[in-house]
Amino acid sequence: MLFYLFFLILVTIFDMSLIALSDKFSEYLKFQKGCSERTVRNYRTDLRQFLAFLAEKAGLSGDEAPALGVDHIDFFVIREYLGRL
Repeated sequence: MLFYLFFLILVTIFDMSLIALSDKFSEYLKFQKGCSERTVRNYRTDLRQFLAFLAEKAGLSGDEAPALGVDHIDFFVIREYLGRL
């Protein structure tokens, strides 16, 4: 849960799309935190699954997924996503 809150804060600060921010977060894990490739890959996979869930919930197709922004995320969406895991 704390991870998603951190993710939301970064989105707000940098005003980036969620996809671009997930890429930046992967770079941060690899270069700043020194995480292994497996760790980075697993975080990236989790983020992609979450973004796919958001796109589906917002009724967006794969081509429109880059339009996802922080306004698509709230407490209830996160709870619903975690409930589906």
